[in-house]
Amino acid sequence: SSDLKPQEFYSEYQASRVQNVSIKLRIPGFLWSEKFLIYSIDSKVKTAKELILKDIKGNKLTLYLFSSENSKGSKSFYLYSKMMIINETPYNLSYFAVDEKDKKKTPIAGQTPTDPTEKYNKKIMLLDEAKMISIARKQEKESSDTIVIAGVGNTFASLVSENEKSMLELGINMSISSCDRENYLYTKVITISPRYVVINKTNYR
Repeated sequence: SSDLKPQEFYSEYQASRVQNVSIKLRIPGFLWSEKFLIYSIDSKVKTAKELILKDIKGNKLTLYLFSSENSKGSKSFYLYSKMMIINETPYNLSYFAVDEKDKKKTPIAGQTPTDPTEKYNKKIMLLDEAKMISIARKQEKESSDTIVIAGVGNTFASLVSENEKSMLELGINMSISSCDRENYLYTKVITISPRYVVINKTNYR
């Protein structure tokens, strides 16, 4: 087994082309996955293209696996997510995927640490492909309306309290980030920021 830091790669020298290769995976906020076959000595056997992870509440996340082989015979496996959320605000936010038909809200997986001793960063969340999400601050009992994230560009969200006495406004940016340009692997990045920023460019406090 090996711990991989962000954007780090791991080289394996003991795997053999006459043996099957499988992978088990765990990332912060999720339990260990089951074993997935990623290389088979039998070309007729299908290998995993999607890896399903579950959090402690049973919510699921799909990670995608892409494999390629270069001219030197090295086989590379790329793990990536189709979407991710980056929270640039100082607030502890919760996220929900919104169903297009019935507007039902489902918590995005991985929002609760599975191990209190591990480094868990809720400022970055991976999520399955979605066209609509909702954001909330549970302690303040504030939640947003449905936010459409199907395209790219900028929008905003207003988190309104249940008694409608407070409101938090957030800026939402949707952009495309390259995981690997050569193989055309991309992730949509949803960046949440303060909607209004005051910058003092004077010489005075």
